[in-house]
Amino acid sequence: MKIMLSGIFEDKPIFRKILILGGISAISSIILLMTGAVIVRFVYGIDVLGDANSLSDLSDKTVMNAMRILQVFSTGLGMFLIPALIAALVFDKKPATYLMVDRMPGIQTFLLTIALVFALMPLINMIYALNQQLVLPDFLAGAEAWIKQKEDEMAKLTEAFLKMENAGDLIANILVIGVITAIAEEFLFRGVIQKLFLQLTGNIHVAILLTSILFSAIHVQFYGFFPRLLLGMLFGYLLVWSGSLWVPVAGHMINNTGAVIFAWYASKHELTFNHETIGSQSGEWWMVLLSVAGSAYFCYRIYVLNKSRGVA
Repeated sequence: MKIMLSGIFEDKPIFRKILILGGISAISSIILLMTGAVIVRFVYGIDVLGDANSLSDLSDKTVMNAMRILQVFSTGLGMFLIPALIAALVFDKKPATYLMVDRMPGIQTFLLTIALVFALMPLINMIYALNQQLVLPDFLAGAEAWIKQKEDEMAKLTEAFLKMENAGDLIANILVIGVITAIAEEFLFRGVIQKLFLQLTGNIHVAILLTSILFSAIHVQFYGFFPRLLLGMLFGYLLVWSGSLWVPVAGHMINNTGAVIFAWYASKHELTFNHETIGSQSGEWWMVLLSVAGSAYFCYRIYVLNKSRGVA
């Protein structure tokens, strides 16, 4: 099959490739959603497809376990990872090279990426705080009401996901949120979509920006749009500088896993600070300045390190 399908759409126009990717993602999402629903029905006895309210009780641990399974299958695998793998297969005769997963950078690049993600935290928090204050014009009041409703729904869902009673819940969230989600999203957005936008525009910076806008928008969280946009752009440049998709994957994994571990630790201990507000409080402007300086330094080090190896 690989020989027959490999690169069959390699020479197709860019707009046709975009349509093909969208079609693959839609079909894959439906198939994997149904697969996940069957597994949930078999394991937990919850009829997801037959009962629209079967997953409404977010305080029920069984419901949350079922939702983790559905998230992995319908979103992580169905919408992101499998479409990315299929697209790479049909868009290029060398799918691993197309996705840029055939090269593994040195350990120093990964260590610098970890440091960069943590250094960026105060700046991200400050942007998030400013994003929260955005108010739409009066003529968009209806849209703003819908946005707030979706934001509240996502906030409740996130809170339910991050409510971890034991080490098993922690491990499950690290796997689902920290590992699978990070890999799946990077394979699709940076591995495929960014490449398609580059082919469309001929400008890597525009391609990174457009990919990041789509990456942030698809999460349907308007009040977190701009910090997620910044993270998306960071991951895009990490791919360009390093020449390996594993670097933005690592950055994404560290970002997501760090949030999960901190939420778990905070639930077990009384903390005097919240990592999500560092840099966003009054009088913490100096933290943001340090964040900008530190992030710029680590970006520069990653760029120079890989340029010396003939990559960036």
